[in-house]
Amino acid sequence: MNRIFGIVSLFLLLSFSSNLSSEDLKLSQKTLKFTVIHPFKTVHGVCGEVNITPTTFSSGANGVQLPKAVKIEAPLKEFRSGDENRDSHILESLGFPENQSVSFSSTSIDITDGGWLVSGNLTINGVTKPVKTKANISSNNGQIEVSGKFQIKMGDYQITPPSLLFAKAKEEVEIEFSFILKP
Repeated sequence: MNRIFGIVSLFLLLSFSSNLSSEDLKLSQKTLKFTVIHPFKTVHGVCGEVNITPTTFSSGANGVQLPKAVKIEAPLKEFRSGDENRDSHILESLGFPENQSVSFSSTSIDITDGGWLVSGNLTINGVTKPVKTKANISSNNGQIEVSGKFQIKMGDYQITPPSLLFAKAKEEVEIEFSFILKP
């Protein structure tokens, strides 16, 4: 009887622990968007290529495991707003070609309700400032999305808000991110 109990216990333990094993999740889709509001037009832009380290995350019984650090780099040449003339002005205002990218390096990542609280340093136009944002974690159809948004002020990064017909764009820029992780 003890032997049967031992075998059943071992089977249950192995079955339960296999559900707790970690699974590697790879970045499959990376989206970085920005929005600038001008009195005459709201400009939505996207960065076509985003480099993220690490490229693989682990998943376990409690969801995506907290990474130690994250680094994100968005090459300025990949910024698109749907208007080539406007895109060239965006590049110029961000200090291209002297500055080649916008980058973020996390300094801390903490678990919060429904996601992570991410703090780090954002570098735009050669100026580095601390930022903090909530990264929401959601799961759907076997994939996990890490998403969020935050605002910056152009003046904080020595960027002059663009103007058109003597009207300037608002100082605030909304930055939105979404990263899809798949097994």
